Amino acid sequence: MIRLLKTGMQSFTFFSGAIASAVLLSASFAVASETSSIRLAGDLGQPETNRVTIQQVEALGVVEIEVYNPDERRVGVYKGVWLSDLIAAFGTGKTQEVNMTAIDLYEATFLRREWEGLRILLATQEDGRHLEVDRKGPMRVIFADYDAKERAYQETIGKWIWMISEIDFSD
Repeated sequence: MIRLLKTGMQSFTFFSGAIASAVLLSASFAVASETSSIRLAGDLGQPETNRVTIQQVEALGVVEIEVYNPDERRVGVYKGVWLSDLIAAFGTGKTQEVNMTAIDLYEATFLRREWEGLRILLATQEDGRHLEVDRKGPMRVIFADYDAKERAYQETIGKWIWMISEIDFSD
């Protein structure tokens, strides 16, 4: 802090560098939201399918739910597809685990018993609008029957991942 105050030029250089970085980061997020596709990896039923658009995901069958979102502390209306349907469409039929990675490299792993026992929505829309990066899109996880009092939801609270950029399937 003292060094920055001593030399105004260094302060300006640091500040302008921070602005340039923010502009570049914003531009890369804008490109990501415009393409609105998710990378697929791992044990895929169709190995040549390594990317899927939001439109292709929604073609699997969009459902709508209203649920309390604990991260945002409000009830929202979400549209998307069930995780189990996405796995049925792109997995091998033997998929045991799915790992999702967000734009910021945050990861969440889902086990077969979770998507078979809990209704997990891959939301692509919130309150009638497609999710863009600035609204935690292009896709995010929502637990349809969330209840803070139930142990299953207490254990999965860290899996409300958003800004999903990659889904990795494992048999």
